[in-house]
Amino acid sequence: MGETKRYPVGSQPERRVTPMNSAVTTKRNQKETACCVQPSSNESSEASNRRDMKQRPRKINRTNAGLATKPPTAMEMASHPKSLVAQTEICQLKQVQQQLVEENRHDRFYSERYEYIVNRFLLPYAGKRRVQFDDRTTTSLDFLLVPLIQHAQESAVLQNQVRSLQQELLSKESNVITNALSDDYFAEEFRRLAAQIKTLSRVLHPHENKDMFKVLGPCVLGATSQDQWASRIGRKLFIEAWMWSRLIYLIFRTPFVVHGPGNDAAFNLWSSLFGMQHIDSWPQPSIPCETWRYMTNGQLVATLDTTDPSEARQKGQDLNLEQHAIHTWNTAKEYLEAPLAAITPTDHSAHVSGIVNGAFRLATNMSLQRSRLQITYPEIGDKVNMAHMTPLPSCVEENMDNGIVTLVINPGLTKWGNAHGKFFDHRLDIVPALVTVNGRSA
Repeated sequence: MGETKRYPVGSQPERRVTPMNSAVTTKRNQKETACCVQPSSNESSEASNRRDMKQRPRKINRTNAGLATKPPTAMEMASHPKSLVAQTEICQLKQVQQQLVEENRHDRFYSERYEYIVNRFLLPYAGKRRVQFDDRTTTSLDFLLVPLIQHAQESAVLQNQVRSLQQELLSKESNVITNALSDDYFAEEFRRLAAQIKTLSRVLHPHENKDMFKVLGPCVLGATSQDQWASRIGRKLFIEAWMWSRLIYLIFRTPFVVHGPGNDAAFNLWSSLFGMQHIDSWPQPSIPCETWRYMTNGQLVATLDTTDPSEARQKGQDLNLEQHAIHTWNTAKEYLEAPLAAITPTDHSAHVSGIVNGAFRLATNMSLQRSRLQITYPEIGDKVNMAHMTPLPSCVEENMDNGIVTLVINPGLTKWGNAHGKFFDHRLDIVPALVTVNGRSA
């Protein structure tokens, strides 16, 4: 291998081959020699075949080893117009896809609201008119929408008329009773009524063989065990509480009851305008709320004198209002008198009439004040509150802090606000409720 090999004339110049110790260098030189040296004429075909066999496995090994062509880089892609076109088309497709997603979201948004309007308004209105809802064409839609819009416009006109009437009603203060009555007057009237009820309970002599509690029925102010009132005085206290319970329901339930059962609509309108968050589901006292209440009652009283319903006389042309007031008075008298007549042989209709008249007079004057006047009472089982209630003298103990209300003998009369219709956050108990405490009666 150290000798210099000479080539035929016209072939490659002679090359000196330096012996190498490394096998890798020898193989590389052999490869270069095979590529550069032209085969001589006397070279056999067998040697050529051997060279081909040496090269084929190397190509196969490169493929099997995963030495495939690398993907083009970003610079190479940018240098090809086709790659740039493909990227542009991909961006455009993404934008179109985003637009479709946004349009789909908007479609769902409006579809949900359309279904809500149809189900909430159009279908019920079509049902009332007994027509079939059809939204396939504008003509079929107009068949339902045109009368609906007309009714809405008419309702708006009616609402404006109602507002005008309310403003006119509130402005006519000259036609309304506006004289404020003092707290002392109401305290005296309330105590007079309580004294009438107490007197009647004392002169009653129930039958011994009659179950008084069963005949009289439930008592809102005394929902306790019957055994607690088995004594003679206990039964009389229960009769007081029972009569007050009937009066509260029949006369003092709302500020409008004294004007007849038809005026329950006035209370419903009052509570719908100003809420039902106060005692007995009345509206919370406020200037607009109490102004509406006393002005409305003033107009009713100006139309009909209900301070003495037993001799009610008509001042205007509304005979129905007079009949309602008389009906309310008769109902209250009957609901008190009939149960009492069933437990005692004595006729007490005169006493009952006086009690009903006193209750009507008190309720009417309460409804005409700018301040809020309301009958109040604690619940059975409430803790004693000396600011709002008075324990029966026989029930008073040294320590009343933990006392429990067992019976409300008579409710209290409470006032919110002042004579000018202001400061409704201030409460005054004109007459506190009279209660028994801790299950003890007189």
